[in-house]
Amino acid sequence: MGRTRLTSRYLVHGLEIAVRADNPRVLAALHARIGGFAGGGYGHPQCTFEYRVHGDPRRRWLTPPEGEARRMYEPPLGEVLYYTASDELFINHTGRVRVLCEAARGRVRIALAEDAPDAIWVATHPLFTLPFLEVLKRWGRFGINAVGVRVNGVGVLFPAVEEVLQAGIMRALERAGFKVLGPGPVFLVRRPEGLRVLAFPKERDISEVTPFSPGALLQGHPRTAGEAPPSTWAEDAPPEPTRLEVEPAFLLFPTRGSSPRNRVRPMSRDDALLELLPNVLVTEPVATQAHLDILSELVETSAAYRFEVGTSLEGLSEFLWRLVG
Repeated sequence: MGRTRLTSRYLVHGLEIAVRADNPRVLAALHARIGGFAGGGYGHPQCTFEYRVHGDPRRRWLTPPEGEARRMYEPPLGEVLYYTASDELFINHTGRVRVLCEAARGRVRIALAEDAPDAIWVATHPLFTLPFLEVLKRWGRFGINAVGVRVNGVGVLFPAVEEVLQAGIMRALERAGFKVLGPGPVFLVRRPEGLRVLAFPKERDISEVTPFSPGALLQGHPRTAGEAPPSTWAEDAPPEPTRLEVEPAFLLFPTRGSSPRNRVRPMSRDDALLELLPNVLVTEPVATQAHLDILSELVETSAAYRFEVGTSLEGLSEFLWRLVG
């Protein structure tokens, strides 16, 4: 007799996601991560995640695809391979967790060798995020690693920030009561009225942020599976933060400054786009080009600055209001 399959449904900016697992701890850990999107159940899901926990993730249920593979990059503890002919992404993390992402079919399978807390954390955090982003870009939702905030009705993005700097910016923004759309990933979409940034409220501990960019995959700090940190959403955030979206107007690329004050200096569009390129995983050509195109459009329609973060972030709120005007 097979194990009981548990299922949860999520509605992510109009796309229905089904998550099935044979272990309740796995399902709880992922729900703590994306529970803000809980819902759905209205029709056939556009994407399905299937988790299995057993003694050997190399069992036939999850083996590498056949054919020639292109190595995407080599994280410290595993490998990420893309199979061009079949349009499949295969990830192996130390032999303990394996992922097979069939993005065009909207199917992601994840096998764990054991239900240890660190294995569950890897399977429901970095090894969930990368295939999740790959599937969503096939549906016109393009991920970008950024802290997003709404100021005077427009969006300000702090893209590609390092972990500690991201945490400091998050604290300063949330303490000031801004409506925060991150931390990354947030999503870029095209609306009839133009580009919009969509929020991604998820489990996070802003003292321990894990970047999702491809080069940072499999790095981070596992916590006890299913243990959700305290909420860090601003007090005046809307009751349904998953629907929060805003028109992007400013890109502030943070660097550490030596002055106590926060300062900005203009960036060229070429330099801004170059900074954003690590957000793109080069897989299926049409979807990859669409991701590149929307980043180019973001740079063309937003004012880009190099943001030198002062030794104190206490004046960040006033600084942003002056910038936006």
